[in-house]
Amino acid sequence: MKKKILVTIDFSEITPFVINTAKCISVFTNMELTLLHVKHAKSDPDIEQNLKNLTDDINKSGDVSCGYVVRTGSIFIEIAEEASRPHYGLTIMGSHGFKGLREVMFGADILKLLKSIPTPSLSIQKDYIFPDKGFQTILLPVASHNMFHLIVNNTVEIAKIFDAEIHLYSVEKSELKWTQNLIDNIEFAKTTFENNSVKYLRVNEPQSSFSLGYSRQTLQYANMINADLIAMMSVPAKEHLYFADGDKEQILTNKAKIPILSTNNAS
Repeated sequence: MKKKILVTIDFSEITPFVINTAKCISVFTNMELTLLHVKHAKSDPDIEQNLKNLTDDINKSGDVSCGYVVRTGSIFIEIAEEASRPHYGLTIMGSHGFKGLREVMFGADILKLLKSIPTPSLSIQKDYIFPDKGFQTILLPVASHNMFHLIVNNTVEIAKIFDAEIHLYSVEKSELKWTQNLIDNIEFAKTTFENNSVKYLRVNEPQSSFSLGYSRQTLQYANMINADLIAMMSVPAKEHLYFADGDKEQILTNKAKIPILSTNNAS
């Protein structure tokens, strides 16, 4: 990974949990933090001073190096543009889940945002507490995506930092034949894990309940193994454009508050 983590904060009730997660990962990785706040019309006029105070408090610990950036405009443009700067290797942000009827109808803003960010991204929910030993068990659902190698490689980087075990997971539906892309992606992942001496389990479960997508059974498995992290592509494969987004939104807003590592085509 590169040397800086971009940490997006909005000073809402989720901010302390985002900050704590970023600080913990920084201690494990020695990556510097940059706090980013995107100002808008209703922003507190003292927001920049508040951001400076927060940065100073983080630096006082001596364990973490932190700076800050203020941008103005749309979060979908400003966060993506800041994250595109070459010194960032990871973006950490908070997910507020489905906040109202608009997001239920048109999709969670967090997924739209993740699709635009050119770094691997870690999204967490309110009340999330980073484990003392970091991410020990990572769930990576397989996918037929043409760029699946990106999330495989990013998951390997995380696994090596924390000496984690990856569960390479699939749900097999009797009425669906696996595509060659899916088969190739599974083999690529296994080879990559082995070449990097990363611990992994290959898990293929038959469909246990009727569902158009895969999120329900995937999350059931994640809860069963007490997964510390779920890794996934933030953009859908071409053959699952509609249902894949619905699945991703369910995973991002999962009730167990498991963090999500996501990658898009540019990550």
